Amino acid sequence: MKKFLYGTTALVAAGLMTSPLYAAEPLKLGISGNLQEWFGIVGHEKDTPVNGTKRGFNTFGINTDNEINFRAVSTLDNGIEVEAFLRLNMYDNNVGPDLVGVVPGVPTAGAGLDEQWVALGTAAGKVYAGAKDSINRSLHNEPVDYGIGYGDTWIWTTRPLTGLTSNLLGATPGNWTGAGGRARTSFEQMANQVPILGYISPKFAGLQLGLTYAPNSGALGTNNDTKGISPIGAFTGATDHWDVTLAYSREFAGVSIGLDGGFAHQDLRDAAARRLDGGENDDATAWNGGLKIGYAGFTLGASFMQTNRAGMHIDDGNAWNAGLGYANGPWGASYTYFQERRRGNHAVLVADANGALQPGDRNEKFATHVFSGKYTLGPGVHLKSSFFHGKYDGRNRSVDTANTWAYGLVSGLDVSF
Repeated sequence: MKKFLYGTTALVAAGLMTSPLYAAEPLKLGISGNLQEWFGIVGHEKDTPVNGTKRGFNTFGINTDNEINFRAVSTLDNGIEVEAFLRLNMYDNNVGPDLVGVVPGVPTAGAGLDEQWVALGTAAGKVYAGAKDSINRSLHNEPVDYGIGYGDTWIWTTRPLTGLTSNLLGATPGNWTGAGGRARTSFEQMANQVPILGYISPKFAGLQLGLTYAPNSGALGTNNDTKGISPIGAFTGATDHWDVTLAYSREFAGVSIGLDGGFAHQDLRDAAARRLDGGENDDATAWNGGLKIGYAGFTLGASFMQTNRAGMHIDDGNAWNAGLGYANGPWGASYTYFQERRRGNHAVLVADANGALQPGDRNEKFATHVFSGKYTLGPGVHLKSSFFHGKYDGRNRSVDTANTWAYGLVSGLDVSF
């Protein structure tokens, strides 16, 4: 896969050298941004007391999500398109100022760099280099949502005290870490804003190819023990992430169709599972697909992702969603259902509300229903609202503290410039 990506990059590079790379004029800088301000009223399940202590939750909350984008573009005299992009994440939803990405839920002061990359485009395609999400995300089809999005309902749904791991889709593959359900079906979770080399082909009869390679999905350069050669237990991480995506999009007689499928792979070095001879190769793989059909204002969509981890099947997981949306003029409405599961280790005992150990007899699960609506006040200014129900199920469904649910109404302003 790496050789194929390198060969594709070399092909595009050959096109870059057909004539001197002079620009007719300097790159032109454009600034854009998005600000979302949300107000929510949420009702939570009242868990039974643990050791006499009850859990108390706010019923009203305010969330904000703001970012600023800087994009510079130019076309060289030989027709090569040059693009540079940088995104500042000013305030990220439930996390606070600057999404740290290392310790979820712990904010730091100041703005945080999100994506930052450069790209060169020719008739043979476009090559990206820099910190960027997997190319799979750009080509992936999912249901439309005109509210907070199914991927954010976990922020408003309190996790159980027991019975769940930190991440439903797996313990430590790549960047799949977080405080709640991942609520994604793209490979963004395996390569999320990390240094990559990416490629998107031009469309041919509606078909388009996307490739991603990230040497170290959690580190810069080579200054890290990412291969795990040093003594056993010295490093646990992911290396040599790659993914390939094939997408198709066309329009026939007013019907738009979007379809994609992808496969991803990365090498993991798990200190606990590594063989004493140092030859353990704990691989993580994933495949996904998406479908979107639009006609006369209606949009029907569905997608899925399956993850597997060799030798650590307790971390296997899957996620899928389906939804229907309708937009007409300034109005829009949508419904989306999302579900994700993690296999877990059913042999491991989990504590019940009284501290007694019970077998974990089911998969871990998070599911949500989201009904959303929007009204466009003007260019870039939208009123949005979502009514949702979210539910966490731990391995032991009979233990109250291992299972929680919430329902709520979240409304706000979504402003883009």
